[in-house]
Amino acid sequence: MSCQKLLQCLDVVILTIVAVGCTVFIGKPIALATARESSIPTQLQAVTSNPTATSVEVSSFEECIASSGSRLDGTYPRQCITENGVVFKETLEEGITYSKTYETQGDPKGYFITSTRDGGHLIVGALGGCWILKLDAAGEKEWESDFNQELSQEFELPGASFWCRLAGETPDGDYAAMGVGYDSNFGQYRKLFILTLDHEGNKLSAQLLPTKGEKIPYLDRDGKLIWLTSLGLTPLGVPRQVSETLDGGYIIVGNYEQSTPDSHIHIIETDKSGAYVWDKNLCLDKKIQQAWEKRIVCSYNAVWDAIQLQDGSFVVLGISNGTWLLKTDSQGNLAWIRSFPPDFGSGFALLEIEDGSILIAGEKKVDQEQKDGMLIKTDSAGKFEWLKTFGGDQNDGFMAMEQRPNREITVMGWTKSFEARTRLWLLAIDTAIIK
Repeated sequence: MSCQKLLQCLDVVILTIVAVGCTVFIGKPIALATARESSIPTQLQAVTSNPTATSVEVSSFEECIASSGSRLDGTYPRQCITENGVVFKETLEEGITYSKTYETQGDPKGYFITSTRDGGHLIVGALGGCWILKLDAAGEKEWESDFNQELSQEFELPGASFWCRLAGETPDGDYAAMGVGYDSNFGQYRKLFILTLDHEGNKLSAQLLPTKGEKIPYLDRDGKLIWLTSLGLTPLGVPRQVSETLDGGYIIVGNYEQSTPDSHIHIIETDKSGAYVWDKNLCLDKKIQQAWEKRIVCSYNAVWDAIQLQDGSFVVLGISNGTWLLKTDSQGNLAWIRSFPPDFGSGFALLEIEDGSILIAGEKKVDQEQKDGMLIKTDSAGKFEWLKTFGGDQNDGFMAMEQRPNREITVMGWTKSFEARTRLWLLAIDTAIIK
């Protein structure tokens, strides 16, 4: 071989060695559970945002968080970006459709969520005042509105705080919301109001609602105001104490406003026009035999949610030194009562799933400083099956749920684990993973 050809071969070998030596290897993604024991795990996926980076010392999301110079963005699922521009991103387990948080101008308190005809969501709550958020079918924000100052001026109630509690979509594609206004000291007055918006979230009208003796106002599924016979029950704080029945009527579950020694949980059913059908005082039910059962139904306990099951029976959720659950038949006669210990957390919302099981959403205390979002599943008889928690290293929780037409369940709550302040949090779950 000539000397010139030998030198050319050596050049090729040297260039190959250099090329191999400069290659950056990013290992396979590893699994990491962001929720605690029994929670739905997440997986990590390494994504290169700068393919020309020359050196990466971390190979996982955990290592990225721990390394100096890395930064964590405020989205969820979270992304950790190294100082060299490599992104390690959490990806959700199969069965979770999406998990999203929403940037707002303050700490949001979402109370109610409902589906809209375009496949999206309408959420109402409080964010300084009556706050309304519209999302599309993918959970992306379309618009949000806050009406506290506007309502205060229109109703001539300076210093009042207005919280929206219910919402619905009208037949023409606009929206209606109902809520309550409090004075600045929270107690001197409570004013119920109704608000109508166009499809872009602009106010069309607003009016205070009168007091009508033993009737309470409610919004039906078409956003129409209806007055329900309440016999003195005043479930103004939690709208889910009112629920639509299978035949288009309504049930109202709760206590009378004044707490007295003979306070009790009461169920009232009305027809679709709001007229009285029947009522039951559960404290007088002959099936009550045990002292702990009597303490639940015969005292002033917080009722958080009530639903009618597909078999026509009713299930009621409440809190009293732990979460409790009770079931009645279609006429309000008690079938059973279940009580869960305080370390199971507090349940705020109910949902029946396809197999007749019951899902409870709420919050569970991890320690004195921290709570996680919680789901409890029971069988159709209210017997405990499992508990799962979701969240990070700060306070998180769930407040409401809805069953979507596509069998998906949307759980709404709040999280402080992925940003310095509280964010609204939606977790969309396929019912196939709830077994």
